[in-house]
Amino acid sequence: MMLPREHGAWAMLIMPLILGSLLSGFTVGHALLFLGTVSLYLSIYPLTRIVKGERKNGDLYYRWFFIYLVFSIFFVVPLVWTHPWLMTLGIVLLPVVAVNIVNAKRNNERSLLNDFVAIIGMSIGGVAGVYINSAHEPNFQLMLYVWLLSVIYFMTSTFHVKTLIREKGNTKFKFISRMYHAVIIIFTALTLPYHWFLAFIPAIIKGLLPSKPQRPLVIGLVELAHAMIFVILIVYLYYR
Repeated sequence: MMLPREHGAWAMLIMPLILGSLLSGFTVGHALLFLGTVSLYLSIYPLTRIVKGERKNGDLYYRWFFIYLVFSIFFVVPLVWTHPWLMTLGIVLLPVVAVNIVNAKRNNERSLLNDFVAIIGMSIGGVAGVYINSAHEPNFQLMLYVWLLSVIYFMTSTFHVKTLIREKGNTKFKFISRMYHAVIIIFTALTLPYHWFLAFIPAIIKGLLPSKPQRPLVIGLVELAHAMIFVILIVYLYYR
């Protein structure tokens, strides 16, 4: 089985889906959405390897691309049939996938711009999660909030992780990252309801305090844990 190893990407994929389903009320449709989204994400991993022209394991990449694609179609088609507006979200995602493929071709997948585009795209999963349980009377305000929460949080996480790995010795980037963290807590306090800004505090503290060098695996697991804490706090503040 071919699986991407990026823990941060998994968090970016799953967290918006969970957030959207928990804030709108979980249904069977959310299970289909989760399985379909994960299958589609998994299909992109071998596709990028094919686009990069990696000859080693080439047949394996093609095989798993089609396997994951078939699974995604199997899970997504029933949802689109009962919730046609999901097609709109799919169309919005096409440029995101295109940017990812182009950057893969250029070996530029880990650029900050590519990360931000991926975050914007993956956060749409939260919009779909809300829509599935409010299709007859779409709660567009909650959709926007879930998308915005996901985008802001994972941009915060991305800045922090890059200061620890890719931009470890870049003092200018560290300054920009800390400025972003400081501005975000003010921005969320002024714009978001339900005191949701409080959910950002653990991540803000993590981003502002000096960090010791860690292995990428440890960094990824810490970010995954923080994403779980963020979801728990958002849901608690919404329903309290």
